[in-house]
Amino acid sequence: MSYFLVGVTNGATINSATGLVSWTPSAAGNYALTVKAMDPYGASSTKSVSISVCPIIIEAVTVSRNSRTGVVTVQFNVRNTGLATVTGITLNSSTLNSAGTTAKMPVSIGTLKPGVTQKAVKLTFTGASVPVGSAVLVVNGTSSAGLVCANMSINVP
Repeated sequence: MSYFLVGVTNGATINSATGLVSWTPSAAGNYALTVKAMDPYGASSTKSVSISVCPIIIEAVTVSRNSRTGVVTVQFNVRNTGLATVTGITLNSSTLNSAGTTAKMPVSIGTLKPGVTQKAVKLTFTGASVPVGSAVLVVNGTSSAGLVCANMSINVP
């Protein structure tokens, strides 16, 4: 099987043997990529995907657990990586290994100018539902630049 990017690639590359697409978006916006797979006999199929890139990112994530209560606290910064001011930034929900946060939601960040970081957003999770080890943190929200979404692996103490 061989894989190819079709049409406008927006700087993406593809491993022709595995089909793995690598891409770092240059700016926020909506993008489309089309991949074509072809077998050795010439039969082929294409698949298009739409990708929405919001300039709001979550970074500098720290995780701690209260040894007495077992409550897990996740703290992070929210930064505008774009070239324009983003307004109405709100974090609407968050889970850690599918356990919902016990913090009051939504969390309003408000407005961030280009390059500006809002520090120390804090979310808590009930300890019993969050085991020690690798976990997936999911944060979802909205902004004037589109959806805010983070899905990352973290280590819970």
